[in-house]
Amino acid sequence: MSSIQQMYTVYDSKAETFMPPFFVPSRGLAIRAFEDCVNSDDHHFGKHPADYTLFFLGTFVTDTGTFDEMTKTSVGNGVEFLNPFKPDDQNVQNPSRSDDQNSGSP
Repeated sequence: MSSIQQMYTVYDSKAETFMPPFFVPSRGLAIRAFEDCVNSDDHHFGKHPADYTLFFLGTFVTDTGTFDEMTKTSVGNGVEFLNPFKPDDQNVQNPSRSDDQNSGSP
């Protein structure tokens, strides 16, 4: 069964190098993984989020072992993915939604 994996890398501006690529089935999963790292106090991305940028590199076709759509495109810098609130803060409403949307009013 054919599967296409998306390939991403992270650029470290202080080291002036790209990290080894990683593969995920979708852009959303790559963003979530990167976002988790830049929002973690225990991860080096979280300690210096401005130093790291996520890049899409292309796709990998698993049944043929070939790379396709090889284009290096920035997805965003670490500071763009910082959450204003800790993920475990259960009492904070989504700041991008208005009170009317949160209350369910039309």
